[in-house]
Amino acid sequence: MTEERETVPITNDRGQTRNYETVPSRLRRFREANPAWTINTSIIHIDDECVRVRVEIGWIDDANHFHLTASAHAEEYRNASEINATSALENCETSALGRALAFVGFGSADSIASAEEVIGAKGKASTFAEAKPGALILLQNAAKKGLVELESVWKKTLSAADREACRPYITKLKREASEVVPEEQKGGFGNA
Repeated sequence: MTEERETVPITNDRGQTRNYETVPSRLRRFREANPAWTINTSIIHIDDECVRVRVEIGWIDDANHFHLTASAHAEEYRNASEINATSALENCETSALGRALAFVGFGSADSIASAEEVIGAKGKASTFAEAKPGALILLQNAAKKGLVELESVWKKTLSAADREACRPYITKLKREASEVVPEEQKGGFGNA
């Protein structure tokens, strides 16, 4: 059995460098150590905006019962990167798999996160840092006026960087905006 790990050195904001193991390295080590174990993946949510995946790792006994040992989730937004525009589901599954493998002991010594996950998070953080501080406030105020206003601010007012920085909040804001009763409908029948 080989214990060789493929790692990527990543430096954090405090100047500390840590080695993060890649998901393929984790998976290879796991398969060598547990060839009979099972990995199940499920799509929890998928639409034009977001993908959520759950990965379960366990083993099957002689009576064909699955025994869950670890599970993990991941979420990816399709507009988060060029890769996610075409492969958000695949990236999401890989992230969830990396986390689940860490939960059963096949991860980096210093972190549950895989190299791929940390690199992706650093990319998202730099996008957020470039965004206008008031972008989320603009969207929150627009949501209070309804879906039409929210969509207008999203498409016409915000830059691409601002939209990317606010993407994790847009689903909640859409839900809030959809509950707003437009002004022209207020004071109608029964509200006199």
